[in-house]
Amino acid sequence: MDNLPDLSLSPMRDAITSGELPEALVLWNAYVPRFADAMQLGQVTLGQWRELGEFVAWARLAALTERAFAQDQLQSLHVTATYGDPAPPARPNLLQARL
Repeated sequence: MDNLPDLSLSPMRDAITSGELPEALVLWNAYVPRFADAMQLGQVTLGQWRELGEFVAWARLAALTERAFAQDQLQSLHVTATYGDPAPPARPNLLQARL
């Protein structure tokens, strides 16, 4: 067990916390095979399983929160487009000068 894989969830948690969801997905896709390999070799502890379970629950809640925020922004745009002030008419880009 000298070559224990790095099963730290901190980089993924940091990426999610900072809103870097694409980066979190890249980190997740790299993490899963390491975890699976460690599991097959019997190197995963009960604590690591619990930590992973807690992380997945937390990440799910973070994703749902982010989705709700995005839906709220989209709804605000829809309401503004429906009931907001009409856009001002486009002004021609002409330069007029009197001599």
